[in-house]
Amino acid sequence: GSSREHAPQALMRFCMTGIIGQSFAEIFHGNCTSLGIPAVTATGEQIETLQNVVMQTPDIDIRIDLENKTVTYGDTEIDIEIPEAMRKALINAQWDSTSQLIVNEAAIREKAKKIPYMNNFT
Repeated sequence: GSSREHAPQALMRFCMTGIIGQSFAEIFHGNCTSLGIPAVTATGEQIETLQNVVMQTPDIDIRIDLENKTVTYGDTEIDIEIPEAMRKALINAQWDSTSQLIVNEAAIREKAKKIPYMNNFT
């Protein structure tokens, strides 16, 4: 994947709600997470099998279960990997840093008052 934000944004606008790959560049992975898109990894063999299934059955339902770290399609379930911090952020709906700042505004303001160089923070 590209390191530019536009790559995961394009996938999101194309209604992709998750990505399964063999590996991801760290910045691409982070950009996906910041948009709420889980990017999970599986083995090359598992991905090749999944690709063949999708080519034969394009409308197959594929589910990414972050709690159990699995992907399910048809009668098949495979184990997947995702960095733990990203997995927790997505499970706990804490992937959107802007919303986290808004929700925690009072605590941020209190903390800022205690930092000497932030004495004019209002």
